[in-house]
Amino acid sequence: MKKGKRYVGLVVLGIVFAVVGWALVNNAPVNHRVQSDLPVAPMAFAQVLPALWGWKKIAESKSYPVVGVTSTHTSAERTFDLKERVGDGVLTEAFLRVVGTIVAAGAGVGAASGIENPEGLVEEIYLKLKPDHGVICKNRLTARASISQEIFDIGNSIRETDITDAAGNKAIDFAIPLRFAEYRAAAPIEHALPMAFFKEATLKVKCGGRQRLFTGGTNTYDFSGLNMEVWGIVEEGVQIPAFHLKEEFEEVVDVTASKKDRTIDLEPGYVYESILLLAERDNVLVDDIVNDVALISGGRAWVLRGDDNVKTLGGMTRKWNRRMAVASETLTGLYNFPLMRNGMISRAPDAVKNGLQLILDVTRTSGVENVTMRVRRFKPQFLQMAKTA
Repeated sequence: MKKGKRYVGLVVLGIVFAVVGWALVNNAPVNHRVQSDLPVAPMAFAQVLPALWGWKKIAESKSYPVVGVTSTHTSAERTFDLKERVGDGVLTEAFLRVVGTIVAAGAGVGAASGIENPEGLVEEIYLKLKPDHGVICKNRLTARASISQEIFDIGNSIRETDITDAAGNKAIDFAIPLRFAEYRAAAPIEHALPMAFFKEATLKVKCGGRQRLFTGGTNTYDFSGLNMEVWGIVEEGVQIPAFHLKEEFEEVVDVTASKKDRTIDLEPGYVYESILLLAERDNVLVDDIVNDVALISGGRAWVLRGDDNVKTLGGMTRKWNRRMAVASETLTGLYNFPLMRNGMISRAPDAVKNGLQLILDVTRTSGVENVTMRVRRFKPQFLQMAKTA
């Protein structure tokens, strides 16, 4: 009899536990009942976990600044406040988008200028921070070099179809990339832009008109249908000890005479991440201006001159180090020097104390010839997290 009562008691106790368990499960908060195979409203997640990153518009859209209906426009600028929407997040990459419609009228067609079409409407890009700590984050960047840099950053460039100078409505939608994090580095996020260190971040864009794309002719262009947007990826909750203070700039070296040792001194105080050279004649990239390149720092020759070394760079980039993924990309007039071997600062040229010397062997032929240097450099571990306290 006692055994029977004990058995009944265990059964009753089991039923009680089952009922209590069922009640707890069915009355639990929604956030505690999430299952991987059931659809859940986005807000249910948002209440529990903040987004770790966000792809979003990081500045207010603005109209294209070039005004008037004419064949020759005056260049104009637009500025964008990136701090307002990015806040204290970490900006890893962004792009400037120009989208809308250009209205062209007339029958006086001009000739192509030779620069990127339509991306060349953007003349120069600057990103200035406050406090600036003695650097300009993005300094005088052009559309051509920005697009060409992508070949070596991601393996291909993104270009829109050229527009013609004929009359009609021309749909425009192009983007100029702005990269911050260095994905070839051992620690890419250390190269990103941590907004918490800065009170202001102002993007200034200089834009041009029809004469940027075409020379001669009398057709008129109306840019009032164009708008400008800035998009980016913002990382949240990044916890690392320090960030590098990074600068990316372009400098034009005019080629007015043939010279074996055209020397450019790049100042000390930085680690030089990469140098991209663009050789141009009358706005067209060409391969017969630069013959040889040397890079010297700290008593060491990091790139040895001789044997017309730039002639091998195209093959090396395309076949050996796999930095290009698209066979149709052309390397004419482009010479890229990634300087952080294995993505490590310790294996970059020791230019912090000594600076970096770039020596070019150039040949002068005809027309307007120049070599543009696209340089990325940074002050290592300059932005310490303790400084924001």
